[in-house]
Amino acid sequence: MHHPLLRQELGALIPVLARENAVLAPDDRLEPESPLALHARYLGVELSAAFDQRTKDGVFRDFYTGVESVANGRYDLLLVTLEKSAAQKEHLRYRDFPLSERCFHWQSKAGTTVHSRQGRRHLAPEHEGCTPLLFVRERADVRPGITMGFRNLGAVRPLRFEGERPITIEWELEHAMPPDLVRAGRIAS
Repeated sequence: MHHPLLRQELGALIPVLARENAVLAPDDRLEPESPLALHARYLGVELSAAFDQRTKDGVFRDFYTGVESVANGRYDLLLVTLEKSAAQKEHLRYRDFPLSERCFHWQSKAGTTVHSRQGRRHLAPEHEGCTPLLFVRERADVRPGITMGFRNLGAVRPLRFEGERPITIEWELEHAMPPDLVRAGRIAS
């Protein structure tokens, strides 16, 4: 390019566009060999394949919702469906929704206490040698019979909590979630 002023202006614009970007996610990999991309969608069986989680028959498991411990306990996958089914039992209708682009309201399983092993993994994950990863989908199905994938929102850390059975936790996201997911979560809640 033979236009130094134009090159200089474009160079100055790149960091501004990167900050304001609402579509492209930063390249944030758990490990160099991890196939998971931040903000990409994954079916439960694809998450199982990414962490090589198989049944006793050697078939990849299919994750639905809840918490799945993978990679020898190094990661807890927090699998959330925002829009709860009307047919779902009331005690399984956890209040999970975005509070902001970097904060997510979440509830543990109904029987989880603060001092239980799972409770400690949620509330002090670094002490337990665990990294919680948040995966969220708007609803269970895109259309009848077609499962919706979970969006990889990346690593989270607990900001505050209250109660137990279930424990209500506000998670801080390492990276801001996509604005469309924040809007969808507010509508679903």
